[in-house]
Formats: sequence, structure tokens, C-alpha cells
Amino acid sequence: MSYTLINELSNGLIRYRFKIYINGVQFKHHETCKKSAVLNLYTRWENEVRERIKLKEQKQQEEESKSKLPMLFEAMHQYLENVDANYFGRMVGYTFNIFKYFKECYDDMLLEEFRISHVKDYISWRRTQVKQRGSAPLSDRTINREIAELSKFFTWSIERELYTKINPCFNQKIKGLSIKREVFLTSEQIEELLEKAREEGDLIFSAILIALSTGFRRGEMFELQFKDIDFKHSRIYLRASTTKGNKSRVVAIPNYLVEHFQEMREQARDKEGRVFQEWSTVDWYRNAFERIRNKLSFNPLPNGTSLHIHDLRHVYAQCLRDQGVALQDIQAFLGHSSVTVTEKFYAQAGGKDAKQKVEKLAEVILFRKIS
Repeated sequence: MSYTLINELSNGLIRYRFKIYINGVQFKHHETCKKSAVLNLYTRWENEVRERIKLKEQKQQEEESKSKLPMLFEAMHQYLENVDANYFGRMVGYTFNIFKYFKECYDDMLLEEFRISHVKDYISWRRTQVKQRGSAPLSDRTINREIAELSKFFTWSIERELYTKINPCFNQKIKGLSIKREVFLTSEQIEELLEKAREEGDLIFSAILIALSTGFRRGEMFELQFKDIDFKHSRIYLRASTTKGNKSRVVAIPNYLVEHFQEMREQARDKEGRVFQEWSTVDWYRNAFERIRNKLSFNPLPNGTSLHIHDLRHVYAQCLRDQGVALQDIQAFLGHSSVTVTEKFYAQAGGKDAKQKVEKLAEVILFRKIS
């Protein structure tokens, strides 16, 4: 404590000089007061000085910490590097493409400053966009899938302590969407679909036949290789890197499809490589399918929508279900995640009698009539 008397005034007041050293820095102050009040005034002044120093140090620490926080685009770049290093197949390209939209929508900012309002802004912005092909507006389902990718990014950031708040994408998807889509095709409609595919070309015919007979997604079809096919035991091993859920699975296939795969391999340049070696991108499949769809007598469907490639998974499941195959087996074949799916091999392969179960497809998919 240090205060000194400078001089006494005529009105009974005294002029004091306050002085203190903190961290090697001298602070001064002059005060005029009665002698009885000087101690309280000095103590108050010292506390105020110390509080100002404390606040200044805190502000400096915050600025230093802030300067070390990653920027949004920097963190996104790190995340995409992680995706590229740990994942394979078309989902990598899909993720990279979506992050281009994020960078187009947002200005760069500190990652820590990202809020729920930014997620809502993205939804509003994307609703003003149109599909890459055509002029139709983006569907809410498409936007929700993109929000799911953004959520994965923030989960990754939180796990690496790059982002310290709650995931801003939590519970921000567009509500009120029905994810249920029922598509039923008769044997005659399936036969017509295959006939139109045959007219379009052998490659698209093979793609649709395989989709109807395995329930494979587009990406799984694109990445399928001949070495994944067990011709002896009539089954396909889907590698984890090629599936949507990054989980491997085994799918039994009927005899007619085994024979078809054998014919395709005989004509292929690489006997172990991709089944659809002619495809440079999965878009080829989509474009060819749309040409076929426009020629179908049952398109649009009774629900008013057009037949989608993904609907062939529904048809595959429908055919097996109509032939009495248990739901648990169908879920295993499709690779769906649910409480009924187990990690055991036989559950993934559809049980010991999986081969007999998928042979029932031949009763619905009239492949031999048009081959």
C-alpha cells in the first residue's frame, strides 16, 4: 500500500498521491479527501486498477485463443481430406460436390461462430436453386441429405475439439416429409421394363436385370467387380467401401443371374475388374434409365410420380416378400440397418437357405422369356 500526502488545503481536505506497482508497471492517481477517508479511497482505487488489468489480460487471452481457432473453410478442407483418405467410391465425390454448395452459400468465418441460423440460411438459399438437370426446384429430401452431410462435418469437428458447441444441424432438417415410397410392379410390367432395356442396349439391360435381382444401389452397381462374385456358391460380397452404410454384406443371387454374370465376364476386357467397365460415371446409368422409362406404358406410376432407379430396390424387396421370404432375410439382402439385423454371417447372407430364397425371383422376373 502506498499513498503520500502532497499538501493540506485550507478547507480541511488533504491532497494525496496514490501509487502502486503491478507486474513491474507503475500506476498513479491523485485524490483530495479527508484524512479519515483516504484508506477506503485508496483500497477502492487499487481494486479498480487490478480489475482493469485482469479484464485486459482476459481480452488478450481471448484474442490469442480466437486467432488459433480454425476458420470454417479450413476445417472443411481438413474434413474432406479425412473423407478422401478413409472412404471410397462415389460417396466421396458426392460429399465433395455438396461442400461446394456450402462454400458457395457461406462467407468464410470462424468455425466457432457457426450457428443454427446459418443452417436455416442454407436451407432458404438452396430452396431458391434448381436441379442441375432441368429447371425443377430442388426437393426438400435433397436439401435434407445435404444437411445430413453438414451434420457429419460438425460431428467430426466436435470429436476433434475444433468446435465446442452443440452440433448446429441437430434437429434442423425440413420436417413433415414422408420417407415411405411404395412401388409395386407386376410380372408383366417387369417383363416390359426388361424388354425396353434390351431394346436400349445390352449394358443397360444388364444393369436393370442386376438391380431387380439384387436390390443394389446405383453406387454399389457402379463399384461392383467380377472378383466380388462367388460364381461357385452363387453370391456376391459387397465391400464396405462400396456400400452406403460402409458395412460389408453378402447377397445370394439366383442361377439365371450367375449365368448372366458369366457371359458378361467372358466379354469383359478385365476379368477381375468392374462389371460395368464402360461406365465412366454413374450418370450413364441414370440417363439410359430415363430414356427407357419414357417408353414404358405404366409410366407415370399410379401415385403420379415417375419410376426411379432406386425403385428397383423396392421391386426386388416386393418380389421376395410376395414369394414368402421373411422380412429379416430381405433386410439382410438389402443391407438395411435395423434391430432385426445381426452381425453374424448367416444373417448377413440371408441364412443357410439364402440361395433357395432368391431363386424365387425367377418366378417373378421373367428373364428367360426375353433372353
